[in-house]
Amino acid sequence: EQVVTVSQNGWSLSPEYALIRGITIYLDNPLQFDFIIDAGDDYLEGDAFKNESTKLIKYFLTSLTVPEDEMLVNLSPYEKERQDCTGCFWSD
Repeated sequence: EQVVTVSQNGWSLSPEYALIRGITIYLDNPLQFDFIIDAGDDYLEGDAFKNESTKLIKYFLTSLTVPEDEMLVNLSPYEKERQDCTGCFWSD
């Protein structure tokens, strides 16, 4: 088993929102993951934490299926003309 943690330049992140902090990868079963989720400053609990965690995990797993040359990130609502989304799909 190998644990991968998320950090920036060796400093621990203190997220405002929920964040995948790390992933346990089982070398004997590479399709099995354990996700380490930080609840963030919102301190989510119960169903709210479960729903947010599920959303983050789905985003992560989706990113594994998209070829690198087809990745598109445009967070600006003012630049729709710069989006070339032939064959794209939309996430939540």
